[in-house]
Amino acid sequence: MQLPVKDFVIAGSGPLFVRGWISDPHDLDIVARGSAWQMSKALGAVQKAPYSTTQHVQLFDGNLEVLDGWFPEIWPVDELINTADIIDGIRFMALNVVLETKLMMGRERDLEHVEVLHAHGY
Repeated sequence: MQLPVKDFVIAGSGPLFVRGWISDPHDLDIVARGSAWQMSKALGAVQKAPYSTTQHVQLFDGNLEVLDGWFPEIWPVDELINTADIIDGIRFMALNVVLETKLMMGRERDLEHVEVLHAHGY
């Protein structure tokens, strides 16, 4: 998508996948701001996301979801992006935020990922 790397962070299960801790992230969630969000909006229909007050654009049959926030009432977008872990030049959501999100969501897959995070010291 050639989004500007300073304006997005890979969220959800992506940070676990990039570390090799899970084999299938199921889909990819990206939180975008500024020009990255503007570019994403041009690629698909903007809709209300299922959780929180965020909007999202679903691409590639829903396998990629670009959101304009990630529970913004808890984490401002700038904070998520600015405190991200950088791996191979790409920003990945900090693992403490991933853990807290997975605990909040509490779905079966999330709880499996919580166990993975605990096994790695989080």
